[in-house]
Amino acid sequence: MQFLITAIGSMSADTVIASLRENFSNCKIIGTNIYPGEWLYITHKIDAFYKVPKTTEPGYIQSIIDILKTNNVDFIVPLTDPEVDILSENRAALKTFPTELAICKNDVIKICRDKELLYDYFADHPKIDIIKSYSVNEATNIALNYPIVAKPKKGRSSEGLKYISSKKELLILDDEYIIQEFIEGVITTVDLVRDHWGNIVCIPRKELIRTPNGAGLSVEIFQDKEIERLIIEITEELDINGCMNIEFIRNQNSYYLMDINPRFSAGIGFSKLAGYDFVKNHINVFRKKQIEPIKKIQTGIATKHHTEHMLRQGI
Repeated sequence: MQFLITAIGSMSADTVIASLRENFSNCKIIGTNIYPGEWLYITHKIDAFYKVPKTTEPGYIQSIIDILKTNNVDFIVPLTDPEVDILSENRAALKTFPTELAICKNDVIKICRDKELLYDYFADHPKIDIIKSYSVNEATNIALNYPIVAKPKKGRSSEGLKYISSKKELLILDDEYIIQEFIEGVITTVDLVRDHWGNIVCIPRKELIRTPNGAGLSVEIFQDKEIERLIIEITEELDINGCMNIEFIRNQNSYYLMDINPRFSAGIGFSKLAGYDFVKNHINVFRKKQIEPIKKIQTGIATKHHTEHMLRQGI
């Protein structure tokens, strides 16, 4: 079995590659990145590497097609939002190869990746609370309680996030932003996987220490029936298949839906540490197999630790 893993420099890559090695014997793993392979520690854990253009450059899809032409790739597994977007949009071009694009359906990805569409989809749902959101035009014509939050509609990893403290600041924003009410609370990230028979497994974690781009460094893994109910509601409503990551903010009243990320989370390793392999089960969803039931989960506080490595000594 051969896997094409994109963006192997991302934070989920190590866990993804380790899981594939553990669960799919003698598999071949091909990796891509926009940076040279000798700059990346993870390169020595894969079998082949290709440097590809950025997704915003015209040659990206052709670079993926060229890899498929010379390798018998069974599954493409994108690890970042921009690659999920462009691969989803070009799914037809990829179907000329016997390769499975291991991401959810196009219509689901479109909703999840656009915060305005996501809000419109769930705004009137009787069982799901979602952060009240407005277009920039709507926000400028109503009374708001500042501060408010401005996010790019199709942003990722907290890029472009702004806290707006006055109408003057609001008026300089363009239509690419969505305006959200500010809710003070604890960010809760949930890794989940759902198969074609409707079986669902999810593991939530509170983000205790978080990087500016939204990756948890120290987290508290826990279990919660209310979270499980919300995940069932959301995934059944959208008919999600495979592994995704959903973020909520929890205050004293409710869990408010923030974002749905149609990819592995940066902290997917925390869920594996807790006792469930989402990567293995994600691949099995796209092999038309049922996911494994959840067993005992290790709850508690977990942390991510980084070390330095010399990749090549100077001359």
